[in-house]
Amino acid sequence: MAAASKDLPRAATLLRLPSRHRVELLPLNPPENVERLVSKFISQKLSVQKLRALIQEEVERDSAGSGGGRKRTPQAMRAIEACLRALRDEETGKLLVRRSDVDEMTEEQLARAQTALASLEKRVVDLRRLLS
Repeated sequence: MAAASKDLPRAATLLRLPSRHRVELLPLNPPENVERLVSKFISQKLSVQKLRALIQEEVERDSAGSGGGRKRTPQAMRAIEACLRALRDEETGKLLVRRSDVDEMTEEQLARAQTALASLEKRVVDLRRLLS
């Protein structure tokens, strides 16, 4: 609250409020909104409970008007991007697996990799069908 009160003029009505009342105003921005609500609070001689209700309305109005921030990325998109990151070399952007990596694999590891790749291909086909 100290930081917010620094932004206000010395004659601000906020400074006439007890500290308990000022604490209720912390969620509000910018200082003009604070000053407007404090003036209303004092002129109408509202209770702290009514001040809280006014502040809640103000906060809800501000968050509704701004769209609430960036929209959440759908889980499907996050999963697709995670798969791409797992397969891509961060420095080059190319496939992370190299021929030398495959050459080092045992026959059992190659078989497991082939099975996993077949499963991955099926998932890609299913996903492509869903996105079409």
